Amino acid sequence: MAVAYVILNGELRGSPDFYRKRLAETPGDVFCADGGARHAEYLGITPLALYGDFDSADPALLSRYAGQGVEIHRFPVRKDKTDGEILLEALADRHYEKIFILAGTGGRSDHFLMNLQLAFRFEGLVFLAEGEEMFAVESGAVLEDCLGATVSFLAVGGPVRGLFLEGFRYPLTDAVLWPGSSLCVSNVATAEKCFVKFESGQLFCVVSTKALDFS
Repeated sequence: MAVAYVILNGELRGSPDFYRKRLAETPGDVFCADGGARHAEYLGITPLALYGDFDSADPALLSRYAGQGVEIHRFPVRKDKTDGEILLEALADRHYEKIFILAGTGGRSDHFLMNLQLAFRFEGLVFLAEGEEMFAVESGAVLEDCLGATVSFLAVGGPVRGLFLEGFRYPLTDAVLWPGSSLCVSNVATAEKCFVKFESGQLFCVVSTKALDFS
């Protein structure tokens, strides 16, 4: 499976060992958007390329990476797209089956919310942090390797109609999930394979393997 890792300029939540282990277990090409370069340096990773206007990046770090043969793609500060969006568009023709987004959450709220919407534009996008994965779900999806995890589903942009959930503590049959509804928040995967099907709408999924306190 062709895999890429895109490091953005948000919060790199979790321990560095988690990300290093993930990259070792599931190798892939690494790219950074602007200030994401500092996260790559922190993790001891040399990316293939850096994209951005670099208003958030250390010039000395950029020079060091350039000296190591890292491609530097510089764009104007005044532009109509974020650095992350530009980078993902550049990767669209490379046919990666999975693109893991690191440091895509936290930081500025407008960037965080925009980043999440990119999951519905680019196939195979997964926001990855220690103990948590977030991604858009297609109808007919099968969730594996999440037995015991807390799984939440959110409707985006309009209602999700004809929703079926199987393999969860709280299954659903032909339900309607409205934006702003907490109907599908904090479900739990109770099977090795969990099935998700719906007739229409856009569905976002958050899988958390962290221990949650319901007290």
